Amino acid sequence: MWAYIMLAPAILLFITFVLIPLVSTFIISFCEWDMLTPAEFVGWQNFETLLNDQRLRTVIINTLIFAVAAVILKIGIGLLLAVVVHSIRNKFLTSVMESVFFFPIILPMAIVAIVWGMLLNTDMGVINGLLTTVGLGKVPWLTDPRFSLMTVIILDVWKGVGFFFIIYLVALRNVPKDLYEAAEIDGAGKSKKFFSITLPLISPTTLFLTIQAVIGSLQVFDQAYVLTKGGPGDSSSTMVFYIWQNAFQKMDMGYGTTLALLLFVFVMIVTVTQMVLSKKWVFYN
Repeated sequence: MWAYIMLAPAILLFITFVLIPLVSTFIISFCEWDMLTPAEFVGWQNFETLLNDQRLRTVIINTLIFAVAAVILKIGIGLLLAVVVHSIRNKFLTSVMESVFFFPIILPMAIVAIVWGMLLNTDMGVINGLLTTVGLGKVPWLTDPRFSLMTVIILDVWKGVGFFFIIYLVALRNVPKDLYEAAEIDGAGKSKKFFSITLPLISPTTLFLTIQAVIGSLQVFDQAYVLTKGGPGDSSSTMVFYIWQNAFQKMDMGYGTTLALLLFVFVMIVTVTQMVLSKKWVFYN
């Protein structure tokens, strides 16, 4: 009895903030609704529109490119920074580096994107000013389709890599030192110890961070919205940005929820796939 009482708040929160919104989304996806007039049932019309939506294909490609690049860079750079800081024996220097690398995490994304927008401005930005000074010329970071998505990715990595760095640093500090000492006795070098001891023992952390990064990257919105407004054209539009456009700009909540369902299903498939494949490379002992 007490177990059910203790679980009641969590169950209530799940029903209120997960189950009810999910069911509501599913129901609305079969309707045409502008949020001002009563919803009209249209059957599978929104799903047919989804299958024939040319813009959606571009948005999906952008989102996948963003996710792959952001995940690889955050995992790679976060691990590299953690290994470097972990190897430093000066506690003061270590503390300073931890603070510097983690600082971007605490900044609001909207503020960060606005500042980056000023720095990357084609005509008045500091970055292009420096490039012009060294004779490289101006780069249209935000106004050229060739650079806009890349710029959003760089912003996201800069903002989020500190979280990966801190989590990896904690994982590295929890690796038993006696394993390294035993490996040294056997003649193992630094690279051998890293690939045979460190990587396997922090693999659960890598799995956790990978899942976090994939889900977060597939749901990215703030960066594209504030920095580029999804443009030029659809060159930096992401899935959540496209959902927002349809649901709140075009007032087509029915199609917006259909897109949201598509994203939900895709995220679930990717997450389950990661969990299944992780059994082959994650070491829990």
